[in-house]
Amino acid sequence: MPAWVRVVSYLNPLSYLVDALRGLLIGTHAHLPLDFAVLVGSAVGAIMAASALLGRLAR
Repeated sequence: MPAWVRVVSYLNPLSYLVDALRGLLIGTHAHLPLDFAVLVGSAVGAIMAASALLGRLAR
């Protein structure tokens, strides 16, 4: 994989979701604590961004 695609893959939360699901469903080696931490962190970040922008939407 080219270096720029590898960077995009590391920043994409869906890559961690697929890795966690693959590990849980198929039984392959996965980094479940890291995967869940990234998924929870991205969900918290998205909720914080949405709540910060809610005031602009309500005006």
